[in-house]
Amino acid sequence: MKTDGASFIRFGIRIDETAPGAMSKAPSRKHRHNAEVRTRILSGASALFRDKGFAGVSIDAVMAEAGLTRGAFYAHFKTKDSLFTKVIRSENLLLRLLENRSGPTARDLAEQAIRITADYLRPGSPIARGCTLATLARDASQQGSGARIAFEAGHDAVLAELAREQAIAPDDPRLVAALTQAIGSVTLAAACETDTARTAVLSAGLAAALPALETALNARHPGPDPLKRASA
Repeated sequence: MKTDGASFIRFGIRIDETAPGAMSKAPSRKHRHNAEVRTRILSGASALFRDKGFAGVSIDAVMAEAGLTRGAFYAHFKTKDSLFTKVIRSENLLLRLLENRSGPTARDLAEQAIRITADYLRPGSPIARGCTLATLARDASQQGSGARIAFEAGHDAVLAELAREQAIAPDDPRLVAALTQAIGSVTLAAACETDTARTAVLSAGLAAALPALETALNARHPGPDPLKRASA
C-alpha cells in the first residue's frame, strides 16, 4: 500500500525511501560487481604479461583471458600501459604473502618472512612465478615512467613488509641486499633452459640471500634448514 512519494507500507512496516541507506543495496551490488570485473581483468593480464611480455599482449587477449568483452576494459583502465602499471603494483604474490603474515611477536613475523623467502627460491615456486618484481622487471624498464614508478613502489613495499615490526629500517643495505639477491636469482633462473642450470642458480641464490635475511632480521628459519635440503 503506497502512502506518499517518500515512503510506503510493506508487510505492515513503513519504509522511508529518503532514509540513509534505504537505496544502498543497488550501489553496493554494483560496486561489488565492478570490483569483481576489475579483479578478473588484473588476474588475466598478470598471467599474460608474465608469459608473453608487455609487447606480446593485446587488450583483446586480456579481455578474452578474463572472459569479458573489450568494452568492459575501458570502464576500468584508460590504456594497456595503465593496466600494466596496476598489475605491477597489485599482482605481486610475494608482497601479498608478506602482507598476510600475522603473529604475536616480531620474531614470529621475521621467521615467516624467512620461510616465505626460502620457498620463493625453490625451483618451480609459485611465489616466484607470481612475483612481478622478478617476472616483469625487463618490461617495466622499457615502459614509461608510470610503470617504473609502480615497479619501484612495489620494491619498496616488499622491503617495508620485510622490516615490519623489526629493529631495522626498510632501506637498510642488508635488507636491500637480501631482496636483491633473491629477486636476481629468480630472474636469472627463469632465463635458463635446463632444470640443472635453474636449480644451480636458485641454490646459489638461496645460499646468499637466506643468511643475509636472517642476519638482517636477527632470526632463523623456523623449520629444517633449507640450505641443507637444497644441497641434498
